[in-house]
Amino acid sequence: MSAHISAASGLPDALLMDMDGTLIRSGQYWKQAETAIFARYGVAFSRKLALRMVGKSIGDGIAELIEHSGIDASPRVLAQEIIEAVIEVERNNPVLFQPGARELLERARQLGIRLALVTGSVHDMAQVMIDQLPEGTFSVVITGDMVEHGKPNPQPFLTAARALGVDPSRSIVFEDSPAGVEAGVAAGAHTVVVPYEVHVDPPDGVFMLQSLTQADEALLRRVMASSLE
Repeated sequence: MSAHISAASGLPDALLMDMDGTLIRSGQYWKQAETAIFARYGVAFSRKLALRMVGKSIGDGIAELIEHSGIDASPRVLAQEIIEAVIEVERNNPVLFQPGARELLERARQLGIRLALVTGSVHDMAQVMIDQLPEGTFSVVITGDMVEHGKPNPQPFLTAARALGVDPSRSIVFEDSPAGVEAGVAAGAHTVVVPYEVHVDPPDGVFMLQSLTQADEALLRRVMASSLE
């Protein structure tokens, strides 16, 4: 479907999809991996620490963990340890898709809407989920190790839109965290938030859903018809 046809139909040209918390329920895998890694350093891993990672890039999240836990480790080493542990857990467990996630991705494909995965996780983490979806589901994949600035900076979404060849204002961002919502709005995209692990107070103009099961074709049209002002 061309951008002209998409615009005329009231549909977006692209959906820019966050992964952790939005498409998949990966929080328990992160908690399992982080708890094990922190135990090696003699530090208890808490839910309060876990929430500091939500919506952020790996680098920014690890910096937060080190600052607020007092753990004695370099950011690079700790990040690598956590990444490897999470990937190991994910590969040995089924990917837990959020309700309505697979259906939304398939609906977008049927409507000719292009899809980009925009996640703060590294590529190997994203690949575990991608392998569980039909080949070619995402036209573009932007991971945290591909951009200089992670969310809440808009760079990941702007990079995805550029790679797709679409105007951000003709796209819809789906997110679950305050940082992701801030990034989507700053990128100039229509933004939808589906809160998962953290509370989100959506700013004016941001749609909030209880579940991706609500993201039907009518919802996509309604979001696109809303003002970005």
